[in-house]
Amino acid sequence: MAGMKGVVTGFSGVATSAFALYNAYDRVQDMTVSVDRILSQLKDQERDLMRKIILEMVDKGHVGLCHPFATDTTFAAQMRYLLDVGMIRRESRGIYRITEKGEQYLEIMY
Repeated sequence: MAGMKGVVTGFSGVATSAFALYNAYDRVQDMTVSVDRILSQLKDQERDLMRKIILEMVDKGHVGLCHPFATDTTFAAQMRYLLDVGMIRRESRGIYRITEKGEQYLEIMY
């Protein structure tokens, strides 16, 4: 009987340890999801800030090739986005103007 009690106690300990390990894994997964969500929100905020800066540059007539806050590809992608959604318009090569929609966006961003 003592041998059977030891086996049952051993299985119980293994089951308790397995459950504790699963709970720890589940908490790590929850934290990973939380960190991913935070990183996504930071990326969205960074993108919104970049769009705001570009709109302010366009509004002041200072759009040029020198933009230390973004790579050329990122800057071009954001300019394309602002053009596509109608926040800026291209008047001629290298000349852009902010639209009413862009001005409204800037008001919201302040």
